[in-house]
Amino acid sequence: MDVGPAGGEHEHEGDLVCVLDTDGRVQYASPSHLGYLEPGAMAPGTEWIDLVHAEDRLNARQFLTLLRSTKSSERVQLRMFPSHGNWHVVECRGNPVQDENGNTQMIVLVSHDATTYLRAEIQSQLASP
Repeated sequence: MDVGPAGGEHEHEGDLVCVLDTDGRVQYASPSHLGYLEPGAMAPGTEWIDLVHAEDRLNARQFLTLLRSTKSSERVQLRMFPSHGNWHVVECRGNPVQDENGNTQMIVLVSHDATTYLRAEIQSQLASP
């Protein structure tokens, strides 16, 4: 069970769902983004890549390029959401949406904050003999 940023206990409650155009601009963002970002940070027309840590932007650009050219769901881990303090490690699952001719029309991203899980995994590895 995932615990969302606002402390909810429903599965996937804290996941951020957003729809991007093929240039990577936000068209829609679920209200869950307010648990991570200031209001307006994901306003329509905002560049999604601007929410990614500078050192991860090349990977994010490659991810978007891949999603524009594939018909399958893809995943990537990136550092995102800096406005409320620390960076979060986020697993993004991208799903391209094509028209009847197979042309990508939009990208649906579902992002899950994996920071707590990864910290616990590292601490467990450090505690192992």
